[in-house]
Formats: sequence, structure tokens, C-alpha cells
Amino acid sequence: MGLAGTAPTILLARPLLAASNLPEFVAYAGANRATATYGSAGVGSISHFACVILLSALKQNVTHVPYRGVAPAMNDLMGGHIDVMCDQSTTSLPQVAGGKVKALAVLTDRRLAQLPDVATALSFGYGDVNIRAWNALFAPKGTPAPVIKRLNDALRAAVADADLRRQMEAVGVDLPAPDQLAPRTVSDLIAMGLERDVPALRARGEYLD
Repeated sequence: MGLAGTAPTILLARPLLAASNLPEFVAYAGANRATATYGSAGVGSISHFACVILLSALKQNVTHVPYRGVAPAMNDLMGGHIDVMCDQSTTSLPQVAGGKVKALAVLTDRRLAQLPDVATALSFGYGDVNIRAWNALFAPKGTPAPVIKRLNDALRAAVADADLRRQMEAVGVDLPAPDQLAPRTVSDLIAMGLERDVPALRARGEYLD
């Protein structure tokens, strides 16, 4: 029905990991192949997708530790029980600001205003790493066109609200531009996921049908 917003993903590390940026993490992962770990909110979650795409680009094998949600994964990252995690800005920025985890790289094509000193994966030469979480509104198949239009109009009005835009920008969320609010944008995002993310998971033996 329409795209509601997108959020960048960030490579996060436990506080005492011997790496402060992406090249240092690559060196760490290469030197600790048997023990390095990354957590996720579970198989198929955005945190799982993001790390699979990243590790494929880095040509590194790191053991996946799936959790039942982002909160327990983040808790174990803060506690030093896993090495890294790929999480979206909405839930990770407060932990970075509080010094509970380290941000090693922004996994999109531009830096975050909230983390001006954290470089992008692109800046280190990994141009294929541009991973954003996205949220959209869906309606049941067969919903009448006038109803879809009314709901889409309501979404457009919400996205245009200045207060909402300020709140979303504070946590790194980009609200869609007017030309991104058509249902086709969501269809394209789904198609990209099926074309890029699912094969990447299967290639690494981490995708469950």
C-alpha cells in the first residue's frame, strides 16, 4: 500500500572488541575464525540479513548466534557474550550514545548525522553494502481500489507532518519522498530482497525454507 520509512543499519561491536572500524573488524574476524560471533534477532530478521550481506562482501565467515528478538541479542552484545551485531539505527543509536556498544561502520551509502565520526562501508571500498531496514503499510489482497487510495492518502498526510518528520529523523529514519509513496516502491523492495538477500542467505547455508 505504501512505504512508511527506512532506517540505516549499523555494524555494532561489544565494548571491548579489539576493533574500532570496519578494516580492524575484518582483521579481527580473519584472525579469530574459530571463535568470532555475530548475533541477530533471529533467522530472516533484518539484523540477520544485514550481517549476511556484509560478511559476504567482506569475505569473512563468522558464526551466527540467533536470538528470539533484538533485545536479548543487544543485551548479550552489551555484556560481551557476542562480538558484533548488525542493527538498525532506531534501536541501536541509544546504546551507542550511552557507550554500551561501539559503532564500527554505517552499512549504507552515507554517514549518519548522529554518528558523524563513523564511516560507511562504502568509504572502505565495499560498494555493495547498502542495507536499510524498511517499514510499509499493507492491505489484504483484493482490497477495493478506493480503500487503497484513501489509506495511501492518509499515509502521505502523515509523512508530510513536520513533527513526525523531526521525530523520525532523530532516530535516523528517512521518511519517503512523494514519488516513493506509490505501492510500486514496496513491490520493488520485496523483489530486491528476493533477488539479493535470499540467495545470499542460501549461499551461506543460513536460510531456512
